Amino acid sequence: MEIIISFFKFYFYYLGALFTGFPLVIRAATLFVMLMAIIIVVGLYRFLFSIYKIKRQKRRKEKIRNLHEASIREIIFSPRTLSDEEIRDRLGVVEKGDFKEWESRYITDLLLAVKNEKESSFLNEENYAEVIRIFSLVSFWDRHLHKRSLKKNKRALRRLISISQGIPEGIFTHLHHTNNHDLRKHAKYGHMQLSAHNPFKFLDEDFDQRFNSLDEIRIHAALKTREKRLPSLIRWVYNTQNNAYKCFLIEEIGLFDQSECAPQLMDMFKETKNDRLKATIAKTLGLLNCEGAVEVITSEYGLCSEPVQLSIIDALESIGSQEALGFLENECYKTLSDELFIKIVRSIYRIDLKREAYPRLKQNTHNSFQQTVFEHVERVEMSNAI
Repeated sequence: MEIIISFFKFYFYYLGALFTGFPLVIRAATLFVMLMAIIIVVGLYRFLFSIYKIKRQKRRKEKIRNLHEASIREIIFSPRTLSDEEIRDRLGVVEKGDFKEWESRYITDLLLAVKNEKESSFLNEENYAEVIRIFSLVSFWDRHLHKRSLKKNKRALRRLISISQGIPEGIFTHLHHTNNHDLRKHAKYGHMQLSAHNPFKFLDEDFDQRFNSLDEIRIHAALKTREKRLPSLIRWVYNTQNNAYKCFLIEEIGLFDQSECAPQLMDMFKETKNDRLKATIAKTLGLLNCEGAVEVITSEYGLCSEPVQLSIIDALESIGSQEALGFLENECYKTLSDELFIKIVRSIYRIDLKREAYPRLKQNTHNSFQQTVFEHVERVEMSNAI
């Protein structure tokens, strides 16, 4: 390094002495030309090196694909559970085979690509787990998980969660309290998806700080993988003070059809003063098709803000009972909001399959705007039905 610095110092002083006495413009132009020449040389080197890296990466990927793609596909989609020796023989891997870092990375990518290309096909989980073990993929990515590079940590975490099988749940433990909130949240999501014991422990802690939309996507994906054994989510709704997190959990109750939570949600609807929470509860009760909720949500309709009223109308449309239809018919011409009027007319059209209430309301239109709304709703709904 000192030699390089000395080299540049020598030529800097040499050129300074060489152009001593020249006008300032010439000296500045010379300096600018030299800097541009250095930038061009460095840029050209980086460009050529990038091309070399891309070609090398392509060659390596092709090599891994040619060596293992066919055998991996045959093994993990095989209806028969193969022995360790059979799998090693087909993969061409010795008992203590050492893999270079680039080999392990590309083998992981290839394995996941083959696994995901036929989502509807039968996946032999035992063979799949054995392939992971033979290639030592878990230990490879675990080493990257402990490196002091945030980029490598995140990449390793994503790969381990994608692999999903044969991952010890304690592998993410050291990341549960890391200072980087994105890495910490991702580790908690991985725990929820992969843990065999107490996978929902982090739901007790509001999941994490600064709860956002990405967290919602991650948690929903984790809950989806455990849908068959999903506990009642209402307990975590009561445990949190974060309204954004609470609304998310209530929406999940509706998406996972946990109708046993309806009584608690109705009580919460009557008690809460938060508009967002009230609107979310109303929509969820609609998703649960809870006919008993009609009286509860309509009793406060006139006292609620317009966003909450819109959610109540959505809920009534989802429930679709005669009681819901009667309430909407009664409110149709009472509302002073154009948006609410349009919403009510559309909901009545969708609920009133016998076409009794809807024609009656249409005949009682008071002005051209209302008539236009009825015609528009009919036109749109008929075109959607085709």
